[in-house]
Amino acid sequence: MMNQFSLPARLLVVAQSGRMLAQLLRNAGFAPVVVDCFADADTVQLALEAVRVADLSVQSLRPVLADLRARYGMMHLVYGSGFEFHTDSLDDLRQDWQLLGNPPAVFGRVQDRKDFFRLLAMLAIPCPETVFVPPEDDGDWLQKPLQGQGGRGIVHHRPRRQADRADCYWQRRLDGTPMSLTFVAAADRVEVLGFNRQWTMALDSQPFRFAGIANRAVISAENRRLLCIWLGRLAAAYHLRGLGSLDFMLLDGCCHVLEINARIPASAQLYEPTGRCFSHAPPVFARHLQTLRSAGSALTDSLPVYDLADEELYPAAGYQIVFAEKAGRIPEAVVWPEWVADRPFAGAIVGKDQPICSIIAREAEQAQVLTILRRRRQFVENILMTGSKKHAISG
Repeated sequence: MMNQFSLPARLLVVAQSGRMLAQLLRNAGFAPVVVDCFADADTVQLALEAVRVADLSVQSLRPVLADLRARYGMMHLVYGSGFEFHTDSLDDLRQDWQLLGNPPAVFGRVQDRKDFFRLLAMLAIPCPETVFVPPEDDGDWLQKPLQGQGGRGIVHHRPRRQADRADCYWQRRLDGTPMSLTFVAAADRVEVLGFNRQWTMALDSQPFRFAGIANRAVISAENRRLLCIWLGRLAAAYHLRGLGSLDFMLLDGCCHVLEINARIPASAQLYEPTGRCFSHAPPVFARHLQTLRSAGSALTDSLPVYDLADEELYPAAGYQIVFAEKAGRIPEAVVWPEWVADRPFAGAIVGKDQPICSIIAREAEQAQVLTILRRRRQFVENILMTGSKKHAISG
């Protein structure tokens, strides 16, 4: 059965965590088959089949994907988070699958930090001071992995305690507000869906772990204009297609670009139309597919035109990962509220500093979202700490 995109109904999702993509595909009328590292309870419910793998390496994926291809006859694959650590796997997947996203060459180039920051300098786009050898001064520097995602591996630089690392780079720490913008890029146009505020959580071994994001971030009209212009330049330089995000730091009224995600980002779920009031906007995955139609279009010398979507098209929303403060076991017969996502199965053991689940809030006003997320996070933490089998509040 085909649809308006001339695609079969069944699509394969491969990601570190595939629940969000499975939900986006379902909302757009597709039936996902998921391969990820968790196979959470709600992913199993959303997918025709969910298969858990140890990681996204070529060795882990090849036999599983060959079996699914034989049984379901699928040819199209949507990839998500986690390939930052396994860029070679995308190259391998390209041999047997049609990837519904940026080609591996584009994804890999975006992950090349030296190339990225060289490009920022060439395009006159501000960014934090960045070096690829250990800094000589004792200033406030961060040591970041060349291959990373979600804040993993980012630590404070300790010049006399840390050995030189060939797999790292160093960036001057800016004490600002981490933010991002979510976009969808086509051959001649980049549309910014909205601006987001991000936050991190300091875990014992991961002091800058990504913890949550909320849309409708407050940012000046001038900064919005500049960020759209910078994004247009980067989209043209990389030939970006589809959904993605641009991370930046806001400090003293100025924006400093940090990185680009050249695949469907976690913030995409904040721009999914929900409820009767927002039903006139298309599903966000449909917008992703629409831009891929232009992937074969001839490139021009002109920069893509940018649009700034009306953020009122989408509900105020926030997404947060809940990490375990101590090791624990998910109670048997636990009743999860509907706003809990990435749900672990009953009886699962969650280690200290490991994600328990995610929580989502959609409200009329953005000011309410953060308050509700805080309350819901405490509720989930209480389940793990007290072993309660039932939720006592609606959230």
